[in-house]
Amino acid sequence: MDQMHFSVDLIQLALYHVDFLEYVHKHGLADDARLLRTALYKYEKIWLPFYWQASKEATVDEDAYRLLYPPFDVAWIWHCHLLCPTAYRKDCSSLLGNGGNEKNAIPNHFCYSIADMQHMQEYTRVRVPALFDESLDVDWL
Repeated sequence: MDQMHFSVDLIQLALYHVDFLEYVHKHGLADDARLLRTALYKYEKIWLPFYWQASKEATVDEDAYRLLYPPFDVAWIWHCHLLCPTAYRKDCSSLLGNGGNEKNAIPNHFCYSIADMQHMQEYTRVRVPALFDESLDVDWL
């Protein structure tokens, strides 16, 4: 029987994914309704428009585009949305209009270590500070 060869290390990527899920669980990001409402708001109103615009410009500055990563609460919402890539594309087109870079519309941002994600968050924080505003509470929005 021939062995299959992949262009990525599937075992390492699976371990990174497990680390991400453990981080979400450990920090209660999937359990707190108030936090989830705020994360959903930031995801839909701040992250998706920013990320979709960046995907349009990705051909110009591919390396900078790959460094974008939201805070973990928003990343959790994004992760859940990406579990259905067809719905994700449709929702993005519906919410944000056509024109996102299709090849970049489905990211591979969950293929990194927690430390790498945190480094990418610092890069993103400078570009979208509102996304990292921990005082934001959708109960008053």
